[in-house]
Amino acid sequence: MEDLDIKGILKIFLDKIRYVIVITTIALIICCFYTFYFITPKYKSVTTIVLANQVDYKDETVADLPQFAQIIKVNQDLVPVYSEIIKSKKIARQVIDNLKLDLSEKEFLENISIYIAKETTIISISVTNLNREDAAGIANEIVNVLSVEVADIYKMENIIIIDKAEIPEKAYNINHMRDLLLFFVIGIIISSIMIFIIYYLDTTIKNSDDVEKYVGLDTIANIPMIQKGLIVHKDKKKSSKLKPKEGNK
Repeated sequence: MEDLDIKGILKIFLDKIRYVIVITTIALIICCFYTFYFITPKYKSVTTIVLANQVDYKDETVADLPQFAQIIKVNQDLVPVYSEIIKSKKIARQVIDNLKLDLSEKEFLENISIYIAKETTIISISVTNLNREDAAGIANEIVNVLSVEVADIYKMENIIIIDKAEIPEKAYNINHMRDLLLFFVIGIIISSIMIFIIYYLDTTIKNSDDVEKYVGLDTIANIPMIQKGLIVHKDKKKSSKLKPKEGNK
């Protein structure tokens, strides 16, 4: 494999810099249209709950600690159960009816995400919606409906809200600066690849080194370029116009 001519690539890169500018500019224009006009804003709101039985600790003693540990273990075992209840169609139907949402059960459940903190009884419920108010409202209503459902099934109240869902200020799926930077980098990469390909496909002879490289012949001498009507004096580093010889009269 031929040695990589870094100087040659750099020279052709500088010669073709207009391609880089044009392609990068086009990429940024496409990015502006894409990020401002083609991305539908979506809003995300999160509520966090913890499973914990409400106990009056004032009357408890150290002897009761094993009982508390058992309560915590029970709640940890209930975390995956509660997660499945949250994603059930029954909860979806109830929340949709309560808030009078124009959503199907499938659409509702597709926009619900659940995160369980490892080795804890903490559950985070994330809701995505096109409307920022609905995103927060749905998240909070899920907790309300879940509490009623758990009380009906298990005859217990062990859901405590840590953080209520709040109305998000901006869409989570839109970041103009990130998109512009991404498309800028893409433009640079595409133009650089194109210039790199042009360099390796260009087999024209430009100097004596190219003669040896592409033809395999040794160069004996170089003939300096002489412009029409101009001789370049290398020794004096100046130029003079050629004058026609005067003929005999």
